[in-house]
Amino acid sequence: MDINTLNYINAFGVIAQAVILLITAGILIWYTIETAKIRKETQRQNILLSEQIEQTKNINGIQDKNERLLSKPRLKIGGGSYDLIKKSATFEIYNIGADITIEDLLEIDGNAKLNRKGYWMNKERRQIDLNWANSKIFNSIEFEISYKDRLSRAEKLVYLFTINNAGHIDLNEKEFVR
Repeated sequence: MDINTLNYINAFGVIAQAVILLITAGILIWYTIETAKIRKETQRQNILLSEQIEQTKNINGIQDKNERLLSKPRLKIGGGSYDLIKKSATFEIYNIGADITIEDLLEIDGNAKLNRKGYWMNKERRQIDLNWANSKIFNSIEFEISYKDRLSRAEKLVYLFTINNAGHIDLNEKEFVR
């Protein structure tokens, strides 16, 4: 082999190394760019996922609140009579809310008696007798109903029975006790 051939082989080797080096550099650059794209997309997906999780938490919170409201009774007065001198009243109340099972009726400031306990369906009327003769308050009494809702959760509701100056009877839910 002459010297020119060796120079050509040597030059070819250098060119081949340069081409391989350029190809390797191109692959590394392409890999870096693609990895950056994948990282960016992963970050975007994580942000979307965290937003979805947050929305799901909010929806679940709203559903829990709605479920609680839908599983709770709403009592309304259907008519009755009262005697402010004796501080007593007998009236009908009816449940316009969810069906419940009444466990107990407790007087908070006087004496309250419901004509029967047990299952109380929507639109069903019950008679309630109230007596607050021992109370210092002239025209109102608080009473508490303990019940189980449709999901068998024990709940309590406090109601305020009032007779206003015009003689109108009001029954208002005072607080929702869990």
